Amino acid sequence: MVHSASRAAALPLSTRPTSPGPTSTEVRQWARDAGHQVSDRGAIPKAVRQKFDDAHL
Repeated sequence: MVHSASRAAALPLSTRPTSPGPTSTEVRQWARDAGHQVSDRGAIPKAVRQKFDDAHL
């Protein structure tokens, strides 16, 4: 019998459990307010995310 790697991987995106923490939108808004340049879409640079995490610990 073959089992999938995880149940979440088998679920459609809309029903997968979300991870705790801030949304990308919240991180982008904080970054802009703090003077960082971030795009509206795509990955948030690791350096910006690290600064966000450092500011919110």
